[in-house]
Amino acid sequence: MFAEAGITTGVVDKIHESPRNLIEKIRQHKIVMVVNITNLSDSASADAIVIRDQALYTHIPVFSSIETTELILDVLEALALTTQPI
Repeated sequence: MFAEAGITTGVVDKIHESPRNLIEKIRQHKIVMVVNITNLSDSASADAIVIRDQALYTHIPVFSSIETTELILDVLEALALTTQPI
């Protein structure tokens, strides 16, 4: 979905696996958007809360549903294809 929209993505270490994890990348502003989809009964829920809180604290947009993410990608794609007069 992201590659089709021309958006570069990557995989980062889990919060507890490395000091160079997602939280550190968010703090360094190396992440520009977070798609954080989890089930509240999921064992990763605690990590999801930490990720969401850090992203919001750092003023990075967080999306928690595929549907919203798809709509945002459509908007970003439309904006990239528009021109503005000089």
